[in-house]
Order: sequence, then structure tokens, then C-alpha cells
Amino acid sequence: MTPVALGLGSNKKFSCLSPEEILGGAIFELSKILHNIEISSVYRTKAMYVVDQEDFYNMALVGLLDDGICARALLEKIHEIEAAFGRDREKEIRFGPRSLDIDIEFFGRQKILEPDLQIPHQRLKERAFVLTPLLEVLNGLESKEAAQNAQSGDAQAARAANQITSVHANGGTPYAQAARAAVQATSTHANGGTPYAPASKAAVQIISTHATAWNADNIKGEIFCFGRDEISDALFSLGEKDCGVEKIIRAQDFLPFIKSRLQDGRSSR
Repeated sequence: MTPVALGLGSNKKFSCLSPEEILGGAIFELSKILHNIEISSVYRTKAMYVVDQEDFYNMALVGLLDDGICARALLEKIHEIEAAFGRDREKEIRFGPRSLDIDIEFFGRQKILEPDLQIPHQRLKERAFVLTPLLEVLNGLESKEAAQNAQSGDAQAARAANQITSVHANGGTPYAQAARAAVQATSTHANGGTPYAPASKAAVQIISTHATAWNADNIKGEIFCFGRDEISDALFSLGEKDCGVEKIIRAQDFLPFIKSRLQDGRSSR
């Protein structure tokens, strides 16, 4: 899978939906194509570039995209979602008000420079309203990974065993023959009717469980290729407190908040 980071923003109602509700709807639509989504809190920020407009509601989202879906295909899907929530690119003012704006900030480790698609996003480092929520998500992922590693010694052992076996069995090292023999023996006993089958089956199950869980975390860990330290440094250089970025809805409260708002049929704007 490919780790993807998106920046979302809204400062204009669409139909009866407020900007916060539009962001919630966008996340729901994005969840249909992205896996293991992590969202930031919602931040109210002063408009940049064209300052004579309403404040924006901004947040960041990180998720995993299936292999085979390219950045261009993701961009096309994003444009569909934006249009569904009222954005008309042909009529809007550049950097002006919009009901929904979704930018691809990072797409794995890819670097793309095309007229309508630049990855990493070319203005990322000048935008505290993207850097702040994105850093929040990356810090949260790091904390989760540390907690998981601390709680699961088996996962660490399985990770090491899986890595060593894979490297030596497939490589040209002196241990390749022994590693291949170990793989073959485990497979034979796990699937056969030998006295060792129960133990082998248990070993395979444990390794499979922990290795799979770790692989999912490891893929998500690839999100750190986005350069968390670099993002932190860029934000520090901007002076976060001077950029008009204010947290208004915590990440853990956002989806329950949106659900409640939609059920009650209320809109704040």
C-alpha cells in the first residue's frame, strides 16, 4: 500500500452544510478509498494569499492507498469529492472562498512535478494550517507505534525472525541454505501429520499474526518518510503562534460531533 497525506479545508457553506460538516462528509467519502485513516483535530485559521474572506476550517488526514492506484487517479477522485460538496473550479477565485479544498501533500516517497500536480505539495512549508494538523497526526502515529512495541514483545521477536529468515532465505548469504531448510521444515510439519505438526502450526500462526500486524504498522510507519522532523522544523520557522492557527475540535471528538450535528439538523454557519 501507499501512504498518503492529505490537507483538507473549507470556509464556505454548501447547501445546509457548515464547513465542519463538509469536512466530515469528505472524510467519509475518502474512507471509501483509503485504509487505516488517521485524522487530526480541526483548526480554524486565517485565510492566506486572499485575506478578505471567512476563516478556514482545516485538518489533515493520513491513510493507506491500495497498490495500483496512482497519484493522478487519487487526484481525480478528490476532484469528484470536491465537486460533490459544491466546489466549482471554473467559477472560483484563486485562493478564494471554497466549500471544500483537498490537497495531496505527500504520496509515498514519490516526487511529481506536473502543471496541475506537484508532490510533495509545493507550498506545504509556508502553510501552518497544513503543517500543524499534519504534525499532530504524525506525532500520534509515532506514539501509537511506541505503545504497540512496548506492549508486544512477541511482535518484536516475530518481526526479527521474519526479517532474518526472509533476508537469508532469499539472499546469497552463508545462512541461506539453513534458512531455506528451516522454512521447508516448518512448512512440512505444519501441514503434515507428524508429531511436530501442532507445534509447527502454532509457530506459523504466531509468526503470521504478529508479522501481519507489524506489516500493517510498518506500512503506516512509512508515513514517516514524509519527514516529521522536517515538518516540525518548517512549522517552528514560521512561528506557529503567529500564524493564526487555533484548534477548535479535537480529533477524537470530531466524528461524534459531526454525527450529532447532522442528526440534529443544525449548522453553525
